[in-house]
Amino acid sequence: MNRPARPRIRFDDQLWIVTTDDGSETLFDEQVGDTFHSESGAAAESRSVFLINSGVASRLQSGRATRVLEIGFGTGLNFLLTADLAFQHHASLEYWGCDTRIISPELLRRLDYERWIAHPELKDWLVHWLQSFAMMKTGETRGCDFGSVQFHVHRGDVRDWSPPYGFDAIYFDAFSPRACPELWTTEVFQMLFGTVLPGGTLVTYCCRRAVQDALRAVGFELNKIPGPVGGKREVLVARKPMLLDV
Repeated sequence: MNRPARPRIRFDDQLWIVTTDDGSETLFDEQVGDTFHSESGAAAESRSVFLINSGVASRLQSGRATRVLEIGFGTGLNFLLTADLAFQHHASLEYWGCDTRIISPELLRRLDYERWIAHPELKDWLVHWLQSFAMMKTGETRGCDFGSVQFHVHRGDVRDWSPPYGFDAIYFDAFSPRACPELWTTEVFQMLFGTVLPGGTLVTYCCRRAVQDALRAVGFELNKIPGPVGGKREVLVARKPMLLDV
């Protein structure tokens, strides 16, 4: 039986707003030929694949200070859900995102993300931030604070950037290897391995064998676990080994 077509609204000559199976919205990029989140459920994917699988949810729920790097900032949904959890548990969060383009405040306003967070003022704040830095140039990094949340975004290709060291988790949420094969390489994962703390994680929705091989080659220990209900059967958790006492 064929699945009914998901509702789509054209935003501009490249992007469509798509209502996913859990009722949350994402974007379809006509030029890339890919969605920003799983059409089986954008919010479900963000919570399960990224917040929970990375260990970030449990850290924030216990009030622990946490540092997150996201590759593929996209619509900002992963950030909003993570910051919302930090607010709920009065935890300090330092969040870095990297993308070649930053979502416009007009487009973020159109998305329904305030429905999925307990602190909708976070979305209002992010919209305001996007307005303030609309002219951000490629290769530029900017940041600002909102209470206990420190937020930084680098506009550009991650291959041309040197992120800081010391992340507890990396959300690897780039477009698929089919759409952007240049990001799913040993070279990129080697650089990211150097930014994450021992015991930290890199999580992604992609379980392709070539991706697993590249992550293992740079030193990550891998674990495939069940994906979100209704979504991908398996997703990937890569952990940086703890340092051994000599």
